[in-house]
Amino acid sequence: MNFTDWMKLSQYGVFDKFYQNFNFKILEHPKHPSIFFRGTAKNPILFVAHADIVGLTNGVAPMEAGGIISSSRKGANIGADDRAGCKALYNLLERTQEHSVLIVSDEEIGCLGSSVVADQYKDELSGHCFAVQLDRRGSHDLVYYDCGNNEFRDYMGKWFPKYAEAQGSVSDISMLCPALDIAGVNISIGYYNEHTDREVLHLNEWHRTYHGILNLAKETEHTLFDYQEENSWDRYFPSANRV
Repeated sequence: MNFTDWMKLSQYGVFDKFYQNFNFKILEHPKHPSIFFRGTAKNPILFVAHADIVGLTNGVAPMEAGGIISSSRKGANIGADDRAGCKALYNLLERTQEHSVLIVSDEEIGCLGSSVVADQYKDELSGHCFAVQLDRRGSHDLVYYDCGNNEFRDYMGKWFPKYAEAQGSVSDISMLCPALDIAGVNISIGYYNEHTDREVLHLNEWHRTYHGILNLAKETEHTLFDYQEENSWDRYFPSANRV
């Protein structure tokens, strides 16, 4: 399935695509289910994306030209947030199944799917070394939210040397990482102007991040990094001398 067809899927169409082709388990909930694939590594990475999008009044209408996917009509978007992340993790599973993949529902209306997972499925998702979400705009951001594990930040910086730390508000790993006691990062996946009819996906930037996570996934024994709450003072005044 090409990129534009992938973006036209419904949330449950995305779930079905993963479920029918890989050994996913349904994390049941009457309103906000998710699906989970357990990797074969001893302490796998937990890769995360969300299946829902923000729909506009004129639907989803992706078209590709010159290495960029954009909307083909006014009032429609392309759903790259976060179908770009879902597509990357689908392609990853086609190459290797040593690490875990979690696809959650309803991130766009308050991280409701990941909140259910964090509350009801902690045991199911135990035993991961850290989490990597693919749901960040732009080309080279590494967003850690309230996770203040500096050793993990250094570790990810070595794997993604051309990327830089950036600030973000909230996403699914904000719910998952504290509950699972693992560090986590959200990585740029190449989309811009999300939730508008000016949304675009730069495929060269998508490919760069995809190949970065593929290289990360080829390593089967990663360091385990716990979740350490970041002090907001440290975020805004990292070099301050406090007594």
